[in-house]
Amino acid sequence: MAISKSTASRAKKALKKVQELELPTGYKCTACGRVYDKQYQIFYRSKSPYFAGNDGYISICKNCIDKIYGQLVDFFNGDSNRAIDRLCQMFDLYYSDVLVESVRSTTAARFPAYIGKLNMQLAVGKTYNDSILDKQVVVSGVTSADEIAVNNDMQDIKVTQRDIELFGYGWKAEQYKMMRTHHRELRSGKGDLNPYEETMLHDLCTIRVRMNEALMADDTNDFTKLSNLYQATYEKFNERFEKEQQASQNGSSDPVGTLIENIEEYTPAEYYKDKQLFADFDGVGEYCKRFIFRPLKNLLTGTKEMDAEYSVSGDEDE
Repeated sequence: MAISKSTASRAKKALKKVQELELPTGYKCTACGRVYDKQYQIFYRSKSPYFAGNDGYISICKNCIDKIYGQLVDFFNGDSNRAIDRLCQMFDLYYSDVLVESVRSTTAARFPAYIGKLNMQLAVGKTYNDSILDKQVVVSGVTSADEIAVNNDMQDIKVTQRDIELFGYGWKAEQYKMMRTHHRELRSGKGDLNPYEETMLHDLCTIRVRMNEALMADDTNDFTKLSNLYQATYEKFNERFEKEQQASQNGSSDPVGTLIENIEEYTPAEYYKDKQLFADFDGVGEYCKRFIFRPLKNLLTGTKEMDAEYSVSGDEDE
């Protein structure tokens, strides 16, 4: 018996309606299959372009990721750092050893704590590709001229020969930049430095880098120790310059006294040949002669004596 076209059409519509009713509404975890009515606080976010069409949310729920994390820790024989690295690789998240270490002592689960740190740090917006670029520069920093060339080809921050001369090998590009800037700030206006001061200046720059690492790692203990060391080193480094500045200020407030002191130090007065050169060094004698004694003499005796530069001798009148 042939089925009419109208019957077949009604059957297709009924089947489509049933299929639509069976489709779940909401956000489905692609690992466990559970459907949620929202993504916020249920799924992690990723800056990867692969999740852009899902409003930036990873398609696996947090509960499943926690289970995957536990499996990875077991897989890597208890190495939670490698487990986090693998999760970041799976979901195209940025991985940083410094940030991972900063959540080592947290009471919360490490991976959720890491995601929280990641969203608060400057690393937000980076993907796992940026982690790969970071790892292509040796973890301990550039250790040869060849590695400097590789870094300068791949990174925005360049390492210069001057950086190597000042701080040696073994630093990362961003650390060289930080030390270079701090060195320039501390060096400005200091003139020539002796070898001891040059060493302290180098130490100040390296201590500042370690302070920044401790701050990023949220290591309050190390940060406090490094801050105290920096302060003590800075006071020693700046000691000579503070004395010179103080002496300069004292000298500017007493120029006559400074002049006499210099004469006594470099040319003792008892050996100075021209004793009249500084006889009236402050000009008081000349002032009294011109503005007190001469006017008083004219007043009392009726003379018309003038200052020497305005007087004309009788010989010139003839």
